[in-house]
Amino acid sequence: MSEGQLNDNFLVVGIGGSAGALQSLETFFSNVPDNSGLAYVVVQHLSPDYKSLMVELLSRHTKLPVNQVTDGVKVEPNSVYLIPPGYNMTFADYHLHLTDRPPKLTLNLPIDFLFNSLAESLNEKAIAIILSGTG
Repeated sequence: MSEGQLNDNFLVVGIGGSAGALQSLETFFSNVPDNSGLAYVVVQHLSPDYKSLMVELLSRHTKLPVNQVTDGVKVEPNSVYLIPPGYNMTFADYHLHLTDRPPKLTLNLPIDFLFNSLAESLNEKAIAIILSGTG
């Protein structure tokens, strides 16, 4: 087994929330240790034209690096990955992949896309968390 394969043997936490889940995300990441060995992938339901400040906002609540995802980025432990507005995101082979979000008239389920791909790729090494918004 190569060193890369050994390193690709950690749990990935998929976190889904509505646009109103910011406070829940801040509370969650304020309590996550910076050496858990887990990777955190966050999907929020946001308008595709929304200018997200999530990287800056969450960085105030964790020592973990917080990154907006670019297509094909390798997922590393002890890191946070955020979906950019206007995309759906899937996970395969410890990489995140972006696809354009469908037109407004089409049902869009970005959390489902991520969670399904995590389950298919990682089986018992995938963890899913749904956060509620302000309600």
